[in-house]
Amino acid sequence: MSALEPAMVEAVPSALLRPYVTRLCAYSERYAEPVTRSEMAMPGAVLILAFGTPMEVQGQRVSAFAGGLGDRFTSCRGRGPGCWSREAA
Repeated sequence: MSALEPAMVEAVPSALLRPYVTRLCAYSERYAEPVTRSEMAMPGAVLILAFGTPMEVQGQRVSAFAGGLGDRFTSCRGRGPGCWSREAA
């Protein structure tokens, strides 16, 4: 895997979280240029936490945001190396 590709790890939530959280995922990305992506709308909620360089969501710099439930995608942009945690409910 190149230093410019994402690395991802998934885990099963602990027994205490399972009634509320269906999936845990952590990933790290390093790209030579800023990357813009679309987080799709879905029938569940997603919490994304940034550990590292803040991300830009719908034009605002943030270190966390919730997505998923809605009728349209959310535009996200990463400007530097970053590590994120993603929890799905």
